[in-house]
Amino acid sequence: GAAGDASSKVVDQNQLKSDEQSYYSSTNLENYCIGGEGHFDCGTWKKSLVDRMTWRIIDRPSNQLKGVWDVVRSSKSKSLEPEIKEKVAKALHDSWKDIIAASKTKAEEAAATNAAAAAEEAATEAELLLSKSVIIRSKLYPKKCIHTGDSDQNGNSCHLWDIIIDRRCAMQEWEFDGKLIKSVRARLDKCIHLQDSGDIKDNRCHLWDIVGGSNTMQEWEFDGKLIKSVRWTNKCIHLKDDNDNNGNGCCLRKIVDGYHPMQEWEVVSIGKVYSIGKVYVKKG
Repeated sequence: GAAGDASSKVVDQNQLKSDEQSYYSSTNLENYCIGGEGHFDCGTWKKSLVDRMTWRIIDRPSNQLKGVWDVVRSSKSKSLEPEIKEKVAKALHDSWKDIIAASKTKAEEAAATNAAAAAEEAATEAELLLSKSVIIRSKLYPKKCIHTGDSDQNGNSCHLWDIIIDRRCAMQEWEFDGKLIKSVRARLDKCIHLQDSGDIKDNRCHLWDIVGGSNTMQEWEFDGKLIKSVRWTNKCIHLKDDNDNNGNGCCLRKIVDGYHPMQEWEVVSIGKVYSIGKVYVKKG
């Protein structure tokens, strides 16, 4: 920088010249810095900063600057032979060009890494859009959904659990296939099934092997709000308790007319879930 009284207001040019003079560029700032008085010892100089209008540092266009190699070449010192000065200048210049080249390589590597990450994210989103998987979210507790334990054994319970947002979670992903609600965790070999074949109170929902042909204990109809039992058409999947505790069971109860969110569900397609890095959240 150079000392002066006025601010420099020159548009940023960023002009690169020939390869031989690629170290020249112009980065001119509109703002200036105000400093203290010069030609004093450190303590006195610090005190002079109280009066910030004593002098200013302004930008000097870099095309007015010289590379240190040019300074060496133009030196009039007789202590260096011309051949030595040229060798030193060339070594300095070559070192500078190596630094510039290395910076360019790092920038290219960073760009390639960013492009690969963007391609991976696009592939993930495409996979999600093509997926048939859904989350069955509670209307009463929208941060919760129907979840199953980390096992594909028959009898594994269906219950309420926090929607996992930092990764995909097969234990809370399902596929609607006709009248079946298949578990992704159980590799689509099992589905939501009633525990008891009788018309009992709070008949528990759990996972069970898919049975060939028709089996009304594992058949359901979703009308956009209720997941109705095909076996007992006046009943639907309902939360057992009126709380949002993880593990709150899913059971069968009589359909309540009107607004009753304990038995209401929203089927959210994984295609409506998108990633930020590896975080999955529902849009909106």
